[in-house]
Amino acid sequence: MKNFKVTGNYFYRQDTYPFTKTVTSENEDAAREKVYMLMGSNHKLKRGEMEITEVESIKSESKPVTKSKEEKPPEKVEEKTEEPVPEEPKEEAPVETPKAE
Repeated sequence: MKNFKVTGNYFYRQDTYPFTKTVTSENEDAAREKVYMLMGSNHKLKRGEMEITEVESIKSESKPVTKSKEEKPPEKVEEKTEEPVPEEPKEEAPVETPKAE
């Protein structure tokens, strides 16, 4: 699998917007298809609304992950406890009692 940098433009509401996507794929054609798929699902674009101008193979910059023996545990974060807000006393409306006649 190789990494490819795919650049192009997409058209939306009479404007043109540039885009650049980096994808991992077998070859250039599969990289194009993957970008069409991603842009279509993320931005609801059709293939006719996109123009891919360049597909460039790039070197993968992945480094092997090595853990040091003196790895420190993550620092504890103190949680803030919120003080309860005192409730304001509610004013009671006067209750009218029916008069007996």
